Amino acid sequence: MPLIGRDEKYKNMVYAMGYGWLGMTFGPALGEILANLITNDLDNSQSDDVLLFSGFYQGC
Repeated sequence: MPLIGRDEKYKNMVYAMGYGWLGMTFGPALGEILANLITNDLDNSQSDDVLLFSGFYQGC
């Protein structure tokens, strides 16, 4: 299960893991999501992409 987003304790740590052999395929899209998250200084709850694609928020 992919994990994308900021760490709740350390605000300068960003997670992008769990893609396995599809990492090269999803790399450009993941880079765009993380760039948007970092450059706009968004929290995880403010990013629709993180809420949709991260395992942190599935089922919550």
